[in-house]
Amino acid sequence: MSQERLLKRVQNWSRGDGGVISTVDVNSYTKSVLDDLVKLFNTQRGTVLIDENYGMPDFTNSFNNLAPPELERMEKSFREQAQKFEPRFKGVTVNYQARENDHGLLRFTVAGQLSFRDQDIPLEFDAILQGDGSIALQVQE
Repeated sequence: MSQERLLKRVQNWSRGDGGVISTVDVNSYTKSVLDDLVKLFNTQRGTVLIDENYGMPDFTNSFNNLAPPELERMEKSFREQAQKFEPRFKGVTVNYQARENDHGLLRFTVAGQLSFRDQDIPLEFDAILQGDGSIALQVQE
């Protein structure tokens, strides 16, 4: 089974890069997963016709009510979306990270295992919820 999604394989094939897929390396595979997660996390739930549950709830009003139940709901949303819609990313855990120097941002550490060929590769990154509701990913070094 290929490590790339169907539409990415079709795109590579149409450019004449069909043979590249079998030689995908860990870095490009990780980048592919992260790119798909960025799209998933920045899609508002209910806006995708094929699946009304795809995407994240609107968090823009959450900055006004940062009680522990709201933070737990956010963690749960990240975890459930990643588990359901990114099958290459397994064993997902999400934890809120309070930082004094993150003004206007909410930072969540997301960790799990990438299934790559016959091995599991650890992946950890920060999902940063910005004031405008967009989410950026920052890979842990």
